[in-house]
Amino acid sequence: MREKSEINGLDKNTMNASWFLSMILITSVVMGRGWLEILPASASTEHVAFGQQAREVVHQLTEKVYYVDQNHLQASNENPGTMNAPWLTIQHAADVSLPGDRIVVKAGNYSERVQVTRSGTQENPIVFRTEGAVTSRGFTIRADYIHIVGFEITDTEGVIGSNSRAQCVGVHIEGKGNEIVENNIHDTTCPGVDINAYPHDSAETSFNIVRNNKIYRAGLSGIYIYGQYNLIEGNDISHILQYAPGWINPGSGIDADGIRFFGVGHTIRGNFIHDITFDDPENVNPHIDCFQTWETAIDMLFENNVCRIPKPPPTTSFQFFMVSTEYGPVRGLTIRNNVFISDSVGYGPVNLSGLSVPIEDITIVHNTFVRTGGPGPYAIRITNAINVVIKNNIFYDHVEENWPYLYCDETDRCEGQVTGLDVGHNLVYRSEGLPGGSLWPGDLWQVDPQFVAFSDGDFHLKPESPAIDAGVDEGILSDFEGNVRPQGEGFDIGAYEFPEGPTFMDVPFDHPYHNYIDALYQEGYTAGCNVEPMMYCPERIMNRAESAVFVERGIHGAEYDPLDPIEVDFADVALDAWYADWVHGLWDDGYTAGCNADPLEYCPERLHTRAEGCVFYLRMMYGKNYQPPDPPKGYFKDVDTSAWYADWVDACWEAGIAEPCATEPDLLFCPDDGLTRAVAAYMMVKAKGLLP
Repeated sequence: MREKSEINGLDKNTMNASWFLSMILITSVVMGRGWLEILPASASTEHVAFGQQAREVVHQLTEKVYYVDQNHLQASNENPGTMNAPWLTIQHAADVSLPGDRIVVKAGNYSERVQVTRSGTQENPIVFRTEGAVTSRGFTIRADYIHIVGFEITDTEGVIGSNSRAQCVGVHIEGKGNEIVENNIHDTTCPGVDINAYPHDSAETSFNIVRNNKIYRAGLSGIYIYGQYNLIEGNDISHILQYAPGWINPGSGIDADGIRFFGVGHTIRGNFIHDITFDDPENVNPHIDCFQTWETAIDMLFENNVCRIPKPPPTTSFQFFMVSTEYGPVRGLTIRNNVFISDSVGYGPVNLSGLSVPIEDITIVHNTFVRTGGPGPYAIRITNAINVVIKNNIFYDHVEENWPYLYCDETDRCEGQVTGLDVGHNLVYRSEGLPGGSLWPGDLWQVDPQFVAFSDGDFHLKPESPAIDAGVDEGILSDFEGNVRPQGEGFDIGAYEFPEGPTFMDVPFDHPYHNYIDALYQEGYTAGCNVEPMMYCPERIMNRAESAVFVERGIHGAEYDPLDPIEVDFADVALDAWYADWVHGLWDDGYTAGCNADPLEYCPERLHTRAEGCVFYLRMMYGKNYQPPDPPKGYFKDVDTSAWYADWVDACWEAGIAEPCATEPDLLFCPDDGLTRAVAAYMMVKAKGLLP
C-alpha cells in the first residue's frame, strides 16, 4: 500500500482523475497498450497531465523489470514485457521506459540501432542490461541517466564524408549521467563510444561514465570525448582503424587513435591502449596517438593508464600524447601514475605543442616510460608552454646520445620555450651507452631502476631498486595500483610504489603466483577469502560455485553484479543460495551445461578439476562457442589423448594459459587434480591479458 505522504499535494479531483486513469492504464498495460492510446482525441492538457501522473503512480506500484526476447515464441511489442510475455525489440523498450525501469534483453542477435530519448533520473536510471549473449547495432542516446550494460555492439551504420557520427559509432551520447559499462564494442564504422556536445565544452553533456568496455576495430578512435566531467575508466582499446569499412570519403585528418579528448574536467583512468598497428590493412598511413587533443581541453586527469606503442614501420611515428592548442586553449592537464611502453626505437613522446596560445599548467609526475627495443629519442617534447612540472618519473631508454629525456626544440634547458619549468628527481637510464643531455636537480642519472621482470613487462620495483624513497612529495597519495604513497621513508619514483608488505598475508612477494593473484585483486576481480587479515587462500581447491563467480566476472568485468534469478534451472541450486545468481548467469550465458542432464544439476559444492578449468578459461578467452581443435597433440605425458579433456588441455597449453604441475623429467598437467585458487588466478590473468 502507498503511504499517504506519497500522494500529498493532490486535491480530490486530481486524485479521482488519477485513480480513474490508473485503472484504465492497468488494463491497457495488460493489453500491451500505452495510456495515450485510450484517451479521447479531445483530451485536454490537464487530462494528459492526470494521465501521466497516473502512469507514474502505477509504475511505482508495479514490477519495474521488463524483458525483451526476440527468440521467445510469443514475443511481441503488444505484450506487457514480462519474462513469459516479453517485448520483441529493444527499441520498443526504449520508447516506453520510465525512470527506474530495468530492461533485461535476453540472448539473441538484435539487428537494430536503438534510439534512446526518454530519460531516467539520478536516483532511478533506466538500465538496459543483457542476460546471455546479446548483439546489437548500437545505441544513440539523447537522454539522461541511461545505463547500457553487457552488450556486444557491432556492424554500425555506414557514413559518407564528415557527416554526423551519431549513427555510425558504437554508442553515441548527448546528455548527462549516462553509463556505458562492460560492453564488447567492435567493427564499428566510427569511434567505439562518442560523447558529444555542442559546443564541445557544453555542460549539457556531462558526468557520463564509460567503464570496463572492450573496444577494437573501431573507426578513427576508440573513444571520443566532449562535454564536461566525464569519467573514462578501465577500458581496453586496440586495433583502431584509419579507414574502417563503411566510412566513405572520410576526409582529411583521418587517423587511428586511442582516446581523443576535448572539453572540461574529464577523468581518464585505468585504460589499456595497445596494438594499434600497421599490420591491420585498414591502417594505410595513420599518425597514431594513444591520447590526442587540438582544441579546448581544461582541467583533466590522466592516471593509471597503460599505453603500449607497437613497433611501427621505420618511416612512421606514434605518440603517447599529441596535445596542441591549434584551435583552443589547453591547460590544467595532470598526467600521473601511468605506464608508457614503446616497443619501437622511433619517435613517440608526450608531445605538448603550444600553437595558437601557450599550453598552461601541465603536471607529469610518477609515470614509468619504457622502451623495450633499445634506446630511442626523448620521452617529452614541449614548445610554447607556461608552468610545467616533470618529476618522479622513470625514463628507461627514452634517451639517446644526442637526445635528452626532455626536448624543447634545440634548446638545452628549454630556454624561451617554457616559462615556469620545474623538472627533477627523475630516474634516467640508457641500456646501451650514456644518455644525452644533462641532469636536472635531484635526477638519478644512468641508474638501472631494477624492474621485477623487464622482459615480461613487469615494471614493479625490486626491493633493491634505487627508485625506492628517492622521489619528492608532489601530493600524489596513491600509485598505479591504488597502493598508498609513501610506503617507506619517502616517495618512490615511477608509477609503482614498492609496498612494505604483500596485499594478502598468505601470498608473499616470492610466492610463485604472487603477481597473478595481485593482478586479480588490483583489477577488482577478487577480494580474497578473508578480510581481517586479508588472505587469499591460494592452495584451497575451488568448488564449482566459486568458479561460477570467477568466470562470470571474467566474462562481464570486475564490477559485474548478476540479476537475482526469479527461478533457477538446476535442481541442486536453491534460489536463496549465495551463488544462485552466479550459477544462473553462467547457464544463461551459455558457459555451462551442468554436471548432470537428468535431472539437470550443477554440483555447486563439487571440487573443480584442472581440466575443467581449461574449458572455462578457454571459453572466457575465445567465447562460449569455442571448441578446441581435434585431434589432441599430446603435449602432456599424463593426459591420455582419448580422454574427454585431452583437446581442451592441449588448446589451453597452446593459448598460454595452462600451468604444468611438473616439467621434469616429463611435462605433466595433473588434469584430475583440484584447481587451486592460485592456479585459477594464473589462468584467469592469462586469459584476460591483465598483465602487460
